[in-house]
Amino acid sequence: MRWVFLLVAGILLMTPSAFAISVTIDHVDGLYATDTVLSSRPLVFHVRFTNSGVGSPILGHTNGFRVFSPNGAIWTPLSMDTASVGWPDRFDLIWESAGFSVDGAGADTVGFGGARLEGPGIEDGFDALVFTIATQVDAGQDGKTLCLDSCFFIPSGWWQWAFGGSIGKLTPEWDGPHCFTIVADSDGDSVPNFADNCPFTYNHSQEDSDDDGVGDSCDVCPHHPEDDCCNPMWSNNAPQVTSAPSISVAPGETFNYTTTAVDSDCDGTELILSIEDAPSWSVINGVVISGRAECNYADTSFLVIASDGDLADTLIVTVAIDLSNQPPSITDSSDERLIHSGVTFMYYPTIDDPDDPVHSIVYLSYPDWCAIQSDTVVGVAPDSMSVETLAVVASDYCNADTLSFMVRVFVCGDTDGSEAVDIDDVVYLINYIFAGGPAPDPLESGDADCSSNVDIDDVVYLISYIFSSGNPPCDVDGNGEPDC
Repeated sequence: MRWVFLLVAGILLMTPSAFAISVTIDHVDGLYATDTVLSSRPLVFHVRFTNSGVGSPILGHTNGFRVFSPNGAIWTPLSMDTASVGWPDRFDLIWESAGFSVDGAGADTVGFGGARLEGPGIEDGFDALVFTIATQVDAGQDGKTLCLDSCFFIPSGWWQWAFGGSIGKLTPEWDGPHCFTIVADSDGDSVPNFADNCPFTYNHSQEDSDDDGVGDSCDVCPHHPEDDCCNPMWSNNAPQVTSAPSISVAPGETFNYTTTAVDSDCDGTELILSIEDAPSWSVINGVVISGRAECNYADTSFLVIASDGDLADTLIVTVAIDLSNQPPSITDSSDERLIHSGVTFMYYPTIDDPDDPVHSIVYLSYPDWCAIQSDTVVGVAPDSMSVETLAVVASDYCNADTLSFMVRVFVCGDTDGSEAVDIDDVVYLINYIFAGGPAPDPLESGDADCSSNVDIDDVVYLISYIFSSGNPPCDVDGNGEPDC
């Protein structure tokens, strides 16, 4: 029975529970507290291997780690480094440290692994720092969480150590996961905002000479807890107006001017800021003055005053009305427009303006057979002769240009102006061509065949229309629509 007891005891001694093999985080550089990490500060995890009591060296290992955030924190890509423990000599067959998905979001994975051929591996009794994993939490992650945990080493997919003999592969203990709350450190002085007496001014020492809760680095009165430096115990310095001495505004635009000032004796919040002698078209609201300029306004000014109750600074602010805008120019010709009866007439002014792409279009007059559609004059010329004026104004905010011209409707073939096409028009046209008689008015009314010439062919065309039911004048193809 004694040998049975010894055999059982030996087996128990060889179980993993009897071994001290572990992977632990020895310490972390960059923490504010044991469970708190500062944003925008380097963070370094120091990893420790312990191999004790197995009685065998580690002949091969693969261990992976992942950094992640359960609530969406962002960090810089991970970097890895190994301690000076001679990894290439210990694992002479292969030694590798690699990163996977290292992009600073979601989950970043890094791994370390090696195998020995003739090297010593990691001896029994080894207990030392082996490598580091470094990152840095981005700014603006206050209140979120960053974690480090174990994971499979991607190439092989397991977290194990290999030992010689009958021991085989064992899984070392892991003391994670390790999670840390992120706190803001806006000034980078290693003191989180919630505990920093100057959260936005670097002051690692946190000195506060007057014990008023505001650090010397940002205290307007570091030796005076009442902070009434605008009425200091020693000589008073006058405030200084710091807002701009001039502004420029174009007609149709609104300016907004905010008065600002500083005082070497205080933070400026106790200063009395005022505006006087403002133009009548402006409005004052506390330290802000605003107003909309018009075309007929002249350059003006107003007075800014900053006072600490004893001394004051003044500034005359000039307001320049920018009248450099160029007027629009309608470039269309003012010549008479001839429109054939039955033809659709359309007009929109051609405008040249280097300053403004959009203009106001107003028609002072236009033919009574037309209408305005989207700033365009549109209409179908009637079947009777007429002469009417079209006048248009194109305006930007301050300037305008006007153009007017005559719109003349004529009836093709009505050479004598009788508003009817008959044998009298034939006689009129023959008299013009062969006897030096008066020309048709307009001359285009005599071009019945749309040849761009008034000649005997037009006489023949009109005779055919009047006596032989030929196509109407200027409707050469007979489709009911004028061809010229």
